Amino acid sequence: MKKINRWLWAVLGIIFSFSSAMMLIGGRFSLENFYDQGEVCEIVGMDLELEGTNLLYLNPSDTFFTITDDLAVKDYIFYENKWNYLLFEISDLSVSALPAFISYFDENGTVKAEQQITFTEGWNVMEPIEKKFTFARLSFLNCKGEHLRIRSALTRSELGKFSGKIFVFYSGVFLLLYCIMSIVVVYCFRKYHKNRKKRHSHWWMDFYLHILEMIYSKMQRIPVVNLSKKTRQYLRIFCILTEILYTTAAVNADRMKAWYPMSMGFHILFLLVLSVLLVEPVRKKVHWNTKLCYIWGILCITMCISDFVVGRVFIGVGYVFLFVFGVFYYCWRQMERPTQLLKETGIAVQISFVFILLFCLLCRPPVEGIRYAGCYINPNPFGRYLISVFVVVFVQLEYLIRKRSLTWKKGILFGIEIDVLCYFLWQSQCRGAMFAFVLLVLAVFIRFIKIRILASVIRDYLRVILISAVCLFPVMYTVEWGLYHIPYFLGTQVYWKKDALYAKEMNLFLNPFVEQVYASASRILETLRRRSLDSVSSGRITYWKAYLRNMNLWGHEFRCQVNGGSHSAHNMFLDIAYRYGVAVAGVYIVFWGTFIKEVCSKLSLRHPYSFMAAGCVISYVGMALLDTLEQPWVYFAWVLAYMSLGYYLLRTDTIKENERLHEKKMFHN
Repeated sequence: MKKINRWLWAVLGIIFSFSSAMMLIGGRFSLENFYDQGEVCEIVGMDLELEGTNLLYLNPSDTFFTITDDLAVKDYIFYENKWNYLLFEISDLSVSALPAFISYFDENGTVKAEQQITFTEGWNVMEPIEKKFTFARLSFLNCKGEHLRIRSALTRSELGKFSGKIFVFYSGVFLLLYCIMSIVVVYCFRKYHKNRKKRHSHWWMDFYLHILEMIYSKMQRIPVVNLSKKTRQYLRIFCILTEILYTTAAVNADRMKAWYPMSMGFHILFLLVLSVLLVEPVRKKVHWNTKLCYIWGILCITMCISDFVVGRVFIGVGYVFLFVFGVFYYCWRQMERPTQLLKETGIAVQISFVFILLFCLLCRPPVEGIRYAGCYINPNPFGRYLISVFVVVFVQLEYLIRKRSLTWKKGILFGIEIDVLCYFLWQSQCRGAMFAFVLLVLAVFIRFIKIRILASVIRDYLRVILISAVCLFPVMYTVEWGLYHIPYFLGTQVYWKKDALYAKEMNLFLNPFVEQVYASASRILETLRRRSLDSVSSGRITYWKAYLRNMNLWGHEFRCQVNGGSHSAHNMFLDIAYRYGVAVAGVYIVFWGTFIKEVCSKLSLRHPYSFMAAGCVISYVGMALLDTLEQPWVYFAWVLAYMSLGYYLLRTDTIKENERLHEKKMFHN
């Protein structure tokens, strides 16, 4: 606990010092714009070919240019006009100064205005003389043989006042003041405790538990609690299936911003109903993991403060975390076996996968050259769902092997399911999901080493792996043949607006922006051959830079403007830092660091379904590092990760005692 306190206090001190220094440099004293340096929007550099009124996307070229003709041009497309300055970062310039012209075009390709500039090494700042235009053309006249590299092309609503020396000086002064203040607070706190006979360091947790116990006592009077264990088990599985269906429909509707109040109401109801179904007639004492609960409570409070200071789209998350999830976690702890809910979640996920597989085979044919999105309009949510199924398959396989009940028939079914999942995952080409899969496999190996798995168990695993290897190509060929033929043969294709299949039916693939969103299945291999880190990351570096430039203390309403439009951060830490502010981001980083440490330390727990909670958390973090999953109530992976948090809020010795009693009971049976 002392280490957590020190790390949290140190992170908050660094954030406070840096933020205060940036505030003084930028002259921003508003909480909503604590140290913004003006809105930053990356420009998309493209080669364009004009044909009538359409802009046809050809191929992007490298940022290094050699001028081979007397007249050479380079076009940059704009989506919105929210800037006052254009900034070009030039390097590798063959001359000291290179003259150029900028022509401003409208959407019809008509020249609106022209402006002459001179490029020099480093940053070149200019004010566009035309404020309303669609794209700009850089023209180099009579500069044959010269070369240059355009490293960055940016826009700003205003110029920043950043100075490195002043920033270091102000940061050091504020950090020194923060350290002095911290020493005084610690001294007063220790002196106060010396004069107290009884310590109350965890009084807030006792008070919070008292509130939950009062709610729990009321919930025991609900008639549903008196149902049989079997009936409540079926109802819990049905609740989780409903959650999977709702998140799938919500993502495909693509209106989460407008439907967020309704979505929050549905999920609060979902968690409360699940909490009622978790209540056991026999009450027992709950022993909490104080370290994790402590940092979780601080995160909830800071999120509540951020919601109070700055209005935003996804509001009220801190309140829901603190109270609704708190009730859910407390009721979960009251179960005879906490792993029971994890087992029921695995059953619900497996049932949903059977229906989704049938739906894909009957209604969702692939589009040639386009990433496969399954039952979703976007391949990324489909890849995230597949990782959840992978976690369940690994856990159920270990459960059957440990019980010595894995027959050849079940082994073949598991092998075929793994092959189908691998095929869908590769066709989705979801980078975050693939990275999460690698982390998941590493976690499985680490778990085997920690629990010193028996040779007989390894032999059963190798048997399933062998079955998967033998059936891999026949299964993939069969599934691919079914996807390409069955929906067209039956005429049962199902598509939604903004869907790749919808774009094909409506002949929308001439639109350049559709091709940018739905990349080809071989894009990952192609981008690995390029030198650009931004190409390898599928443009994520551009998003990360824009989000880093626009952070403030307490956050923003929704998303950052990138490439002239509103785009997600593709990284959950940057998303929280931008949406909730750097003050919350510091606590958020410490929270997830503590959470991951708890998960890794508990990989040695022997009950197979204890790994399901770990797998959900590890895969979630892996995906969230490359995708924006920290959007409440949108993705099922988000729900699974935060539901799994409840498993680790229980103290380790209590979890091991529950496992020991359960294994003893299974042995006697």
